[in-house]
Amino acid sequence: MDVGTNRSDFTALSVALPKIESEFDSDVSTVQWVINGYALIFGVFIVTGGRLADMFGRRRLFFIGTGIFAAFSAVAAVAPTLGVLLGARSLMGVGGAIMWPAVLGMDHAQVASDDHRCPGTPDAGRGARLQGAAHRRERCRLR
Repeated sequence: MDVGTNRSDFTALSVALPKIESEFDSDVSTVQWVINGYALIFGVFIVTGGRLADMFGRRRLFFIGTGIFAAFSAVAAVAPTLGVLLGARSLMGVGGAIMWPAVLGMDHAQVASDDHRCPGTPDAGRGARLQGAAHRRERCRLR
């Protein structure tokens, strides 16, 4: 859920920018900050989000980040002014920056726990789906 949500959140609003521009009676350079604000805050806080996930638990931080992201998504959906929309999108970036490293850390931990398995052994499918079957097969052949 998270990786797809964050990936699409960078680009999904590109098609809506002309409508946002006309709705809030603004110019394109101001409206572009709807995307840029999210991307900038996301990029600034992603390392901090990873460190917090390591310190306080990935699962806990994933749910906190998801809550922040969802709450400010709702605020952005009903934003009465462009300023509220920009603020909500920026705070969505904070939620995304907390979610992304937490879910990637959980995925990595799952793959690492399956690391001793090779294709063809019981329960090898979980790790193979996350990491890629061809890569796992090559690693097992080299052992």
